[in-house]
Amino acid sequence: CSMGMWVFVRANGAGKQRNGTDTTDMNFDQIRSAFDRTATLAERARKFIDDRFDAIGRRQTWKPFHAGPICVVAFVPLAGMAGRVSVDIAALNNSYNRFMFNDWHSVSRTMNIDGLVVYPAVKEGDVAVAYTQVYRNGAIVALRTGAALVSQSQIIPSSTVTAFYRDAVVKFLAASNALSFTGPGVLRCAMVNVAGFKFGVGLINNMWGRNVADSDRDSLVLPDTWVDAIEGFETAEQADTLVRPMMDVLWQAFDLERCLEYSLSGNWAPRTL
Repeated sequence: CSMGMWVFVRANGAGKQRNGTDTTDMNFDQIRSAFDRTATLAERARKFIDDRFDAIGRRQTWKPFHAGPICVVAFVPLAGMAGRVSVDIAALNNSYNRFMFNDWHSVSRTMNIDGLVVYPAVKEGDVAVAYTQVYRNGAIVALRTGAALVSQSQIIPSSTVTAFYRDAVVKFLAASNALSFTGPGVLRCAMVNVAGFKFGVGLINNMWGRNVADSDRDSLVLPDTWVDAIEGFETAEQADTLVRPMMDVLWQAFDLERCLEYSLSGNWAPRTL
């Protein structure tokens, strides 16, 4: 599909395009142009994410960030890359609670040249432990520390960070829908600056008892996930079809067979640690 236009190819080689409520036949040149345009927008979206992840990996963040690993989720609707839809930042400044995560006890926000930053109001001094940047083109990037804040150990709490990735994807898709973005998008998750940290999987006497091997690299950038249609993901369960494969890859990066926060049947079933 291309922005604002769905393409259906029939057995006889013909296709149709829909703009609003009108449906018309497409010739081969129109079909090729539609797919070429989508590919170009997708490449622009990936470049946008590349640039942000590169800066975060060098710790060029909105504010100085908590030491250790940083979990990152980015979602870019292609409609924003095409300039067909943009975010009214002034309006969003008054309705920002949808970007609040479950473990934030309070929330605040500030506008900047990129758009709107939403963050937990309680921070460690002037060091951020989490925030979400909403861009004017509809892109959304969320960061969270991957370090265990309850101890000084070099541990990445697996349940906590997995829940963050899932919550971020669910919120991003819902927010994009609410902001009138439709059509495809590019989703990517990463964990950067993980060197020297271990992935904590279980607790013994309230202490991290099972720690698997270190990652074999400092930055774990998961493969891009293509979202066919933002409007097709209205529930957390639908979002799980995107999240679970990504989390399996993340856990495998720490030498675990699969993400243990999902059941074998693919349902979200977070463990009680």
